[in-house]
Amino acid sequence: MNKKHWNTVSVEESDVDDETLMELIDHSYGLVYKSLTKKQREALG
Repeated sequence: MNKKHWNTVSVEESDVDDETLMELIDHSYGLVYKSLTKKQREALG
């Protein structure tokens, strides 16, 4: 996988609050979900 656009967040000693962390996760999920085929998206439920 190309990790050019990846960010790393350490959750153990992080200055990132929970809300921001959840936003980052949701955004990442959306990007991946958008790239899936219709069949793959339907398999997720």
